[in-house]
Amino acid sequence: MKCAVKDCENHAHEGKFVGLLCSPCHTFIAGDGGLYSQAYRNSRNMIDTAIAEEREACAKVVDDWSDWHGGTELIAAVIRERGQA
Repeated sequence: MKCAVKDCENHAHEGKFVGLLCSPCHTFIAGDGGLYSQAYRNSRNMIDTAIAEEREACAKVVDDWSDWHGGTELIAAVIRERGQA
């Protein structure tokens, strides 16, 4: 049996399982750590994507404001650059 978490390659014959989840994925989902689990990596990717989308949305607001009021292009650039650091 393979772990039920998307893209997790752990199988029951390789280690401990809790129901349909391997121990690392179960530990992460239960809120007890599990930073080396596929469940963590999946959620981290979603969080990073959401943060990047929100940062771009904020920069877009500044761009739109700049179209009306001018002089704020640098602010939008700084917001976008924060995601690159």
